[in-house]
Amino acid sequence: MNDNTITGESSAQAPAGDTQTAEADCAVTSEAPKKDHRRRNTIILAVVVLAVAGGGLLWQRLANRRPDSGLVAVVQLGGEVIDRLDLDKDTQLIVGDKNKVNDYNVVTVKDGKVSVTESNCENQICVYTGEIQYEGEVIACLPHSLIIYIDTDKDKD
Repeated sequence: MNDNTITGESSAQAPAGDTQTAEADCAVTSEAPKKDHRRRNTIILAVVVLAVAGGGLLWQRLANRRPDSGLVAVVQLGGEVIDRLDLDKDTQLIVGDKNKVNDYNVVTVKDGKVSVTESNCENQICVYTGEIQYEGEVIACLPHSLIIYIDTDKDKD
């Protein structure tokens, strides 16, 4: 009977141990899918964010391409149009006389953008304005009565 009792006790203890092992197995398996789902969701989110960012950069690049843009920089001095600079051609225009004491501005077109790169006015706002490239943008040097704006029509006065 000792053998039965030992066996009985062993069998009685074995299921209890199996129950604990089964509960532990359930706990491990229930945590693993949660971790897998979190990892998968994180990867999906990262891919979506990268795709949106990449698409935005691509859109910006394609939208800002300028093969023969047809845009010009209209240069006005004292209210009169003195020149139209094609933004597709790099060039430089000196408005006024740089060698004399008179007022002058250096207007530069480079890489489809126009800017005033040099001026002898006091406040230098025209120089600090930086580059412009889109229709409707303006650079103004009020002390010299100089206005530069971007337009689409090359033949318009």
